[in-house]
This record gives sequence, C-alpha cells and structure tokens, in this order.
Amino acid sequence: MSSVGEILKNTREAKGITIEQVAEATSIRVLYLEAIENEQFNLVPGEVYLKGFIRNYANYLGLNGPAMVEKYKEQVEENKNTSIQFKLKQKILSISNLNKLTVTKPNWLRQIPLLLSHYWKNL
Repeated sequence: MSSVGEILKNTREAKGITIEQVAEATSIRVLYLEAIENEQFNLVPGEVYLKGFIRNYANYLGLNGPAMVEKYKEQVEENKNTSIQFKLKQKILSISNLNKLTVTKPNWLRQIPLLLSHYWKNL
C-alpha cells in the first residue's frame, strides 16, 4: 500500500510537473513539499498546516484532497501503533533480561568481615 508522500510524488512525476511548479501554483514552499513527499512530516510547522498542504497539493494534482488527508491520518495512527508495539517489545525484553542478571556483592562488601576481624583483634 502506497503512502501519502509516494502517491503525491508519483502522481506529480507521472504528470510531468516539477516540484517548483507545484510550489508556485499552491504557494507552498518547496521545502515543505519535499518534506511531505519524503514522509518527513515533522519538518512542516504544525499539524494544521501539514493537513492543509497535503489537501492543497493533492487537489492541485487532481486527486481527492480530503481523502488524502484521511489517508495521512490513518498512516500516522498506524505508525503510532507500530511504535507503541515496538516500545512494548523492547520493555518486555529488558525486563526478561533483568531476570537473567545475577546479583553479586561489590568488592568492598566482601572485605567487611576481614576488616572487622582485624579491627577486633587490635582492640
């Protein structure tokens, strides 16, 4: 299944439109268009702007803008779920590794009986 950025980029390239032409027609900076195409959504300043840019970009290409925004929302939700699952697996692994650890006394603790016996002998 294609992502939002792939769909927009592939459609633009199929129509022979440069990213600069899209920027000029939509008044969206090239930096943000490239970020959307490359799925680097964090480079766009704010979720509201991002959704508006996706909608306008898709509409300019003759795609259904609101549907593309919905696809973006689904994609973000899917990525969140995947990220949560990954973090949960990492946490479970770290907990299971804790069970395998053996607790050993630090060296200075092992020395206490010897120190005490030496102290008591010298009294």
